Amino acid sequence: MERIKVEHVSLSYPDTRKGHKKEKIPALHDISLSVHDGEFLVIIGPTGGGKSSLLKAMLGIVPYEGTVEISGIDSNLLSPRAKRLSYVSQSFLTYNFMSVYANIALPLKAEKVPVREIEKRVDEIAEVFGIGHLLSRKPTKLSQGQQQRVALARALIRHSDAYFFDEPFSNLDPLIRADLRKRLKEYQKTHHATMVFVTHDINDALLLADRVVVIVDGRIAELGTVDDVLRSTKPEVQALVGGVSHE
Repeated sequence: MERIKVEHVSLSYPDTRKGHKKEKIPALHDISLSVHDGEFLVIIGPTGGGKSSLLKAMLGIVPYEGTVEISGIDSNLLSPRAKRLSYVSQSFLTYNFMSVYANIALPLKAEKVPVREIEKRVDEIAEVFGIGHLLSRKPTKLSQGQQQRVALARALIRHSDAYFFDEPFSNLDPLIRADLRKRLKEYQKTHHATMVFVTHDINDALLLADRVVVIVDGRIAELGTVDDVLRSTKPEVQALVGGVSHE
């Protein structure tokens, strides 16, 4: 089943340079792809290549031309709540006036989930990310890695149709990145969750992806399994993955 379907999506941003206000800067050019139910799709590409723009179009937070369907329904016909999508950025977004527990529980409280169910699910997701002992603390008392674990837990506590991640590990040290990759992949497999993950790091793709889409200059340069991407002979793909082997 196709959980997300992108058809002929193009996207441009206003040119903010003086004297160019009526002009547009293209970011995506006629992108079409599907994300299957329970799939981990990694979007990789150079800085400014369009990968985050594609993620934002899928989420429906930027205007675009073309069609994005969520579970078979045109995304533009769905309210933000009806889309049932979760999102994590690289910015460690937490609410510092709340405890870690309250941060994680926030989406369920908004959905008026019963208190006992909230307590159960917070405990479960906190265990997944190794932060059960931090639930009473405020985010300001946590390291960057711990804060990002809180953000991941808050996103994944919802039963969403799909989960989106925009470079969530980019500001973390290698050991923490490796640990969070493992925990996220295990969660995705266990819950058959649909995930879309933007990164510039080929190691994220190697360790997380069921399929990889390479975005260069706003276009799909390659789309397939990790092996397909590593075997690509296209120069723009080799510039990203050159020297990496996968066995």
